[in-house]
Amino acid sequence: MAEAEYGKPYADCPPERQVALLKELSENEENPRKLEERFFVAVKRATIDGYYTSAIGIHQDMQYQGNTALAEFEGCKHDEHGNR
Repeated sequence: MAEAEYGKPYADCPPERQVALLKELSENEENPRKLEERFFVAVKRATIDGYYTSAIGIHQDMQYQGNTALAEFEGCKHDEHGNR
């Protein structure tokens, strides 16, 4: 897509053009139709799965403590998820 639109490989494009391409690819993320959109979704999912199953993702970021019983679960604290 970068070569077709900008005449050079993605990695050689300036950051604003790279971002523009990613925004275009992610517009139909919920219902990808084009091959490039399906590729974007697959790469994004693989990246997320890879990160959150790595030691850094699961232990440092998610602070996973292992299979232990929780005395209490506070739930989500994000306002956009209904916590007010």
